[in-house]
Amino acid sequence: MLCALVAVLVLSGCAPAPDGRLLVEREVSPAMDNVWLEGSVGFVRLSQADRVVFEEGFDAPSLFAPGDPTADPYRETRLVVPLAPGTYRLDAWQRPCEGTCEGLDAPTHECGDAVEVPPGGDVPVVVRVVTGGCTVVAG
Repeated sequence: MLCALVAVLVLSGCAPAPDGRLLVEREVSPAMDNVWLEGSVGFVRLSQADRVVFEEGFDAPSLFAPGDPTADPYRETRLVVPLAPGTYRLDAWQRPCEGTCEGLDAPTHECGDAVEVPPGGDVPVVVRVVTGGCTVVAG
């Protein structure tokens, strides 16, 4: 549905075509497994000019880290977001799991930074979650 909306806006001349992408990965410190025993779910919001253009959660709880041999290969640990060139604000946060992650606690470990999407380029971004907070590392 989002693709159809973007296509309509592009064809109507109201929005530039998305030809860049943010490749957002979440990296959770192993020390966090002692803090959030059931794991956590990470979320990302992208905004531009005080308008939210994307908001979504990672499908994989933090206990399923990329490269972990026990990880479920059918769960997403990366978000790929097609975007028009420009500067965006990326905000990220975690919601600790209650049991099996069907219930989530309030947001915590929040961070954010500006990211630049060039025309036709992929921009890797890592959200690093550590004890006491997180950082956004672009490039």
